[in-house]
Amino acid sequence: MGCSIVVSCEQMRRLEQEAFARGIKSIEMMEEAARAVVQAAVRMAECGKIGVVCGGGNNGGDGLAAARLLMEAGRQVDVLLLAVPERLKGDAARNYQRLADLNPSFLSAEDFATNAYALIIDAVLGTGLEKKPLRPGHAAAISAINALGAGGVPILAVDIPSGVLGDTGETLDPCVKATETVALGCRKPGHLLFPGRACCGRVSVAPLSGLASPQKPDFLQTNAHAVDEVFPARPIDSHKGTYGHVLVLAGSHGMMGAGAMASAAALRTGSGLVSWGYPRGETPSAPWTVMTRPLSSIDGMLDGMAIKDVLDLAERASALAVGPGLGQSPQTRAFVRGILERTQLPMVLDADGINVLHGHTEWILPREHGVMTPHPGEMARLLGITIPQVTQSPVDTARQAAEATGWTVLLKGATTVIAAPGRATVLNTSGNPGMATAGSGDTLTGVVASLLGQGLSGYDAAWAGAWIHGRAGGIAAQKVGMPALTALDILDGLPQALPSRPWEESE
Repeated sequence: MGCSIVVSCEQMRRLEQEAFARGIKSIEMMEEAARAVVQAAVRMAECGKIGVVCGGGNNGGDGLAAARLLMEAGRQVDVLLLAVPERLKGDAARNYQRLADLNPSFLSAEDFATNAYALIIDAVLGTGLEKKPLRPGHAAAISAINALGAGGVPILAVDIPSGVLGDTGETLDPCVKATETVALGCRKPGHLLFPGRACCGRVSVAPLSGLASPQKPDFLQTNAHAVDEVFPARPIDSHKGTYGHVLVLAGSHGMMGAGAMASAAALRTGSGLVSWGYPRGETPSAPWTVMTRPLSSIDGMLDGMAIKDVLDLAERASALAVGPGLGQSPQTRAFVRGILERTQLPMVLDADGINVLHGHTEWILPREHGVMTPHPGEMARLLGITIPQVTQSPVDTARQAAEATGWTVLLKGATTVIAAPGRATVLNTSGNPGMATAGSGDTLTGVVASLLGQGLSGYDAAWAGAWIHGRAGGIAAQKVGMPALTALDILDGLPQALPSRPWEESE
C-alpha cells in the first residue's frame, strides 16, 4: 500500500535501536537530523539571528548540533540551554562540547526572552514526553517561545512541538505553537491528531538514512498516491455491471435528503448501478439514474416487514449502505437487526443504522467487508461511553470498536481514524472545516459503499473513501469558500477528487 508510514514513539525507538545494532552510530544520526533542521531554518530565515532553545535530552542534542552547524555556516545564534551542562549525557553532551568550542552566546531565560530573532528553534522536549505537568523551567521557556511567536517570529519545532504527546496528539499546558515542524525519520501520530496537529504548523519529514522502514507500521496516513493504487481501473470492454450495484437503505419522513445524498455520492464515485430503498409513502427526490424502491414502513420509517423485499433486492446488489436518516424507532431497530443477521453483503453502516444498535452490539456480527462510519456522538452511544472519551482518545476508541465488532471502523473527525482488526490504523487528514455541514456524512457513506461495490475490501474502501471525500470537500471549498460549503458542493467536487486513469479508444 502506498500510504505514508507513521510510527508510534515506541516503534521509533525500536527502529533506532535496530539501526544502532547494525552499526549506525547514534551521533551520526543526530548529525543528520540536525542538518535537516538547519536546512529548514535557513529556508525560513535567510538572514538574521536565530535563537535555539534546547532541553537536556536527545531533542536538545539535535538542537545543540543544529546551533553548531548554523554557526559554522556563518549565522548568528543565541542558545538557551535548559539543563546543567555537566549533567548532559551521551550524544547531547558531545554536541554541547562541540558547540561550546565555537564560543556561542549561551543566554539566560530572561535575556533570551527580550532579544530580537528572525527564527526560534524549539528543541526542548521531543517525542519522549509523558502526560504529566511540565517542569517550571520548561514551561517558562515554552511560554517565552510562544510570546516571541505571537510577536511575529516564526517557530521551527524539532521532531514535534514541545508539549505535544507524540502518540496521541494531546497537549500539555503550555505547548509550543510552531510555524513549521521537521519530523525526524517519520511522522508520529501526534503530528496528525488534534489538538497536537494544530500546534505543528507545516510538517515536513526528514528521512534518516540509517532507519529501516518498519515491516508492520503501527499507523499509516492516506495520500493521493495510495488512493491511485487501489482505485478500480475501468477496462475498455466494461459495462455498468462491472462497477457494482449499491443498494442504499436510507431516509425517513423529513429525512429523505440523506438517502438522496448517499445515492448520488455512490453514483459520483463510479458505481454502475444504484438502487435506493425508502419508506413507502414518502417522496424521494432521486438523483439522476438512481432506481427507487418503496419499502414497507410505519409512520414514515422502514420496518421489519421490509426485510424480505430488501433480501430480494440484495440478490442483485454488490454492496449495501444502511442508516442515513432512517430514524430510531423500535421498528427501525428491528429492520437494521434483520439486515445485519440475514445478509453478508459488503456493507456500510452509518448514522441511525449505528444509533439503533445502542445496547445491542452483539447484533453486529464480524463482517470482513463491513465498514461502520460513526461520528463521535454515534461512537459514544454504541460503546456506552461519553463523547469526550471518544474525542480525547479517538485511536483507542476506534480500535476498541473494531476489535469488539470485527468490522472496519471509520471514526469521523477533523482527523479521521480508520481501524480494523489486525491492520495498521490509518489516519486521514484530507478535508476542511467547511465540511462540518449537514449531509456531509451521507456523502461519505455513498463514497465508501461505491468502493465496496466495486470490489475493494472494507479496510481499503474505508481509508480510500475517507481521502476521496475529504479531497472533494477541498475542491468544493476552493470554489465556494468554507462558510458557504454544503454537501451538494462536496458531491460536485467528487469527479475531480477521483483518480483519473488513461484509457485507449479502439481504432
